Amino acid sequence: MVDSRLRSAFRFFLEHAGYCSPPGRTNCAMALARAEQWAQDEGYTATWEYDDEGARDWYCECGCKPDEVLGCTLLDSDGEHAASLWSIGDPSRGYRRVVEAELASEAMHNAMDRIVDSVLQV
Repeated sequence: MVDSRLRSAFRFFLEHAGYCSPPGRTNCAMALARAEQWAQDEGYTATWEYDDEGARDWYCECGCKPDEVLGCTLLDSDGEHAASLWSIGDPSRGYRRVVEAELASEAMHNAMDRIVDSVLQV
């Protein structure tokens, strides 16, 4: 079922992300929207912090240097590390949301794998 929250997220990701082919832009945008909603429903939170190492080691062929280099860590409802991405230069608010959804997707798939593994071990 697609509720208004999922529809809104889908529209955002259709515009700002989801350009993998295959499975295609629409499928990728919906996957990110579902992952974002799953993470919110499960109590996951994203934290952003300055990335000293990423800033120090930043390299770009054009020689540019971002104003800030950050890392994002996704924490589960117990505050445990679920996924992270570092060395993100000057992320806009929209790009931060995309990163958080990508990390949520990783965490969601890992959680599903753990469930499947536990069922298969019975």
